[in-house]
Amino acid sequence: MSTTGETRTIDTADETAQREEQANTNRRQRYGQGFLDTISTGWAERPESLPSARAQASFAAARRAVVSASFPGERLVVPAGSLKQRSNDTDYPFRAHSAFAHLTGWERDAEPDSVLVLDPTDGGHTATLYFRERADRTTAEFYSDASIGEFWIGPRPSRAGVAAELALATAPLDEFTALPGDRVVDADDDLTRAVSELRLVKDE
Repeated sequence: MSTTGETRTIDTADETAQREEQANTNRRQRYGQGFLDTISTGWAERPESLPSARAQASFAAARRAVVSASFPGERLVVPAGSLKQRSNDTDYPFRAHSAFAHLTGWERDAEPDSVLVLDPTDGGHTATLYFRERADRTTAEFYSDASIGEFWIGPRPSRAGVAAELALATAPLDEFTALPGDRVVDADDDLTRAVSELRLVKDE
């Protein structure tokens, strides 16, 4: 039921949730086998050559070293952020969190939901970038997911390609596990302040 004012209608919380669920359902329709057989074949081969490291890669590594030195023995987590739904089956253009972009060199082309993790070691930290790798073209994600499917949004990067371009170890997103005691940007005041102040230094 809606509550009607003089000039507009305000949805109740239940109606809003129902509308959002319908929008999400519209993004992931079921398809017949004939369509599946057709859509998954005939694609050009993906390029196998790896890109050169970006110019930003060395600067990002130096920044990570500064952060590492400030938090010895601590596990540090820097999320890129997620897509924000605009309406129905469209999202706002994705912009990675500033701290994530600054510490990885992955900026406007970063993958949503990616996470940079600095795991403590005896000599500092080991950095790993977790992100959702592109789906195989025979999977439903490729052709039916309007948010991340390559059929909808175009080519997405491979783990090997990102690792080479950012000079940074990569891993599948589903291997990331949050641990008790993690310091997470935007949740931990000290880490958030440190990475924010680091961006005040012009180093490129």
